[in-house]
Amino acid sequence: MGLGIEAAAGLAGCSFLPLRQERFDLVIRKEPFFLRQVQDLVGLMRDPAFQEMSASLAGYDTRECGRLVG
Repeated sequence: MGLGIEAAAGLAGCSFLPLRQERFDLVIRKEPFFLRQVQDLVGLMRDPAFQEMSASLAGYDTRECGRLVG
């Protein structure tokens, strides 16, 4: 028994008991936000294929992924 994430537990065939939920935000300063690499990353997070793939991983909620907050 030990701490881990639900997706890894599912892949290993282990049971999972959630202890808490955590939210993670990606914070980018205004200047580098407009770099091509950053725009590519934001575009990937909004891509329907990425959304579908990430939705298949147990324990992750990516509905807000790629949403900009000003």
